[in-house]
Amino acid sequence: MLKVFIADDEYYFRQALKESIDWTANGFSICGEANNGDDAISQIQTTKPDIILLDINMPMLNGLEVMQIIKEEKIRSKVIIISGHDEFNYALQAIELGVHSFILKPVNKIKLLRALNEIRELINQEKNISIELDQLKERISQNQPLLRNQLLHMLLYGNSNLTQKMLAQKIKYLGIDLLMPKLLVVAVEIDASNDQLWDEDEQALWSQAVTEIIEHSVLDRNHGAICADNYGKICIILGFDHISDEDIFAKVIPRLFQVRDTVAEHLNFTVTIGVGGIYSKLEDIKVSYNEAVNALSNRIIVGDNKIIPFHAISDSRLSEVYYTTAYRQQLLIEMRLCEIVRCYDLLDRIFGEIRLSCTSSALLRITCIDIISTCLELLAEMKMDADDSGLDLIDAIQELQKIHRIEDMEKYVKKKIEHIVEAICRTKKAASSIFVGKALAYIHQNHTDPELNLKEIAENVFVNYGHLCYLFKRETGVTMNDYISDYRLSKAKELIDNGHDYVLDIANQV
Repeated sequence: MLKVFIADDEYYFRQALKESIDWTANGFSICGEANNGDDAISQIQTTKPDIILLDINMPMLNGLEVMQIIKEEKIRSKVIIISGHDEFNYALQAIELGVHSFILKPVNKIKLLRALNEIRELINQEKNISIELDQLKERISQNQPLLRNQLLHMLLYGNSNLTQKMLAQKIKYLGIDLLMPKLLVVAVEIDASNDQLWDEDEQALWSQAVTEIIEHSVLDRNHGAICADNYGKICIILGFDHISDEDIFAKVIPRLFQVRDTVAEHLNFTVTIGVGGIYSKLEDIKVSYNEAVNALSNRIIVGDNKIIPFHAISDSRLSEVYYTTAYRQQLLIEMRLCEIVRCYDLLDRIFGEIRLSCTSSALLRITCIDIISTCLELLAEMKMDADDSGLDLIDAIQELQKIHRIEDMEKYVKKKIEHIVEAICRTKKAASSIFVGKALAYIHQNHTDPELNLKEIAENVFVNYGHLCYLFKRETGVTMNDYISDYRLSKAKELIDNGHDYVLDIANQV
């Protein structure tokens, strides 16, 4: 008999909920109840219920905060959110925290009982999942039916010359359970940080272990088939009856969370899962597959051990520009001046904006390549050999393709910038750098003076006015007047970002 805990701040609702179902007859027992989040956490830690019926709006700690604590403390209870708030943001947060169902008040008894029984099935499956490594090795040694695997690859890559009717007949003949009105592809990949020390046999072993878990957790109760694509990703093609797309995702996503959590718990490594779109034709399986793979590649931004639906990746992000013209010009100036710390600060801002926007992995790589290209442009401008800095664009592109984390990409780009700056510093004339550096320091210290002018700057760095203008333009790529204007504008922007609202005050300060 499964233990059920009720957490809701409404006393009469809790009483009604306890009377609404014959809990014992259906194989459940109420093990406790609470009217606030703190009390709920305390009792849950003690009673360790199998299922928690949880309200979102409660005193002390709300339902989402309770779920966060449950997740952090690795309490294995399954959660059904029962709330009067029909808000999509709540549902998204709850799904990320591992909720299994989301039911609105007033509670429909049939839906509640159905959700409880589905969780019972999940719990039973988790108890039955046991992976024997010796058995896995034997299964790996056995070849999958060749024709079945070939057909699944045809569907994934869309390279079949068969008509829709012939394709359906072949699917039926091979016993592949995919003749359904709606189709969806999920791509699962072992996170790259886990398999670096594995040999080929070990990789195959662990991939098969993940496949076994998917078969138990996902395919056991759904129509579909599973295979590996040409790149080692585990691909699940799922079929569904005529139900809404929302219901399909509500059915699939919790089981994918079960796969992710079971792998982490039993196999001691992690997987990331990409979810494609839902389509109605067999030939569109390749579209859903490509979407799942694209979603999967976005883990470079969002991190490993995640479930990433393709529809959650905004198309608008594909057209955003993070390495703007202003950033490019500023990076050139700082590299010319050998200001490596300022170069790092600039790159921190660029990569920080990328992290906040969760852009596509393709756009991230393009941005990194643009930055590397700027370095090569500067080397050409200064008539320096790229070999002296160890920088080659083709090599850089190939290296960036191998990197699977945004942190590692940022480190790679910073390292290349560091080498460039070191090479520039070795070849620059020391005297001109000193004069320009003094001029820059004077500008930075006196930019608030409305009477600041180039003659005054030249007198204070003890160099001829015309020569200083020449050195400044050669070293920074901009005139001193333009640099002063740009510097004042950047300071004004900082004031605005820090909360200053009045333009007149800002103008007076810069």
